[in-house]
Amino acid sequence: MEKILIVLLIGVLAWAVAYQPSYREGETLEQVQAIFAEAKAREQARRQAYVDAHPELPERTRELILSGGIHYGMTDEQVIASLGEPMRRNILGHGREQWVYGRQTYLYFKRSLHGNLVLESWQVFGAR
Repeated sequence: MEKILIVLLIGVLAWAVAYQPSYREGETLEQVQAIFAEAKAREQARRQAYVDAHPELPERTRELILSGGIHYGMTDEQVIASLGEPMRRNILGHGREQWVYGRQTYLYFKRSLHGNLVLESWQVFGAR
């Protein structure tokens, strides 16, 4: 249960970072809510389009992508479909990369024998 909660938190953090609208003085609450709703709808449409284009995905992976979650062994493409582009990518060497989402979420990938990046682990600082 704790791992699922962390995965969902990662999705929320990634969405907030990638689609956080800017506020302008004088905007009403309804206008701000509409901006957030539009951004969330775009994000969900992007996820749905990826899942529709990849019918070979296992059911668990499909569900996690649609909900903005991740699991060990996902490819870099699947993680981007779920969380969006990271804020930063750090090359760690020896076929490993660190992706940064927000200030507290770090995903770690390793290059597989097939040449693609596979999610190996992640850290969420400050999550309880």
